Amino acid sequence: MARPRVSPDLKMAALRMLQAGYRTEDITNFTAISRSTIYRAWRAFRSTGSVSRPPSINRGRPRLAMHQDVQLLLQFARHNPTIFLDEYCAILQGKR
Repeated sequence: MARPRVSPDLKMAALRMLQAGYRTEDITNFTAISRSTIYRAWRAFRSTGSVSRPPSINRGRPRLAMHQDVQLLLQFARHNPTIFLDEYCAILQGKR
């Protein structure tokens, strides 16, 4: 089961409570944030200054086609949109 999304504002409020001396159990009861989320936000805040994780750079599936291949396919599709997929494959294999 996926973790529920906790807003950065609520994470910051939990960290302020932690810095003010509240016990972790009290913070989890007040905010309904898990203890691990509080500690994860604390680590992120200490290392980056933000409670949110930095965005991932490598998202999604890695590309199999090179940029030149994609540009070539787009060019052929614009000039002759009736070409079938097997013909596109033959064109790409001939260019490599």
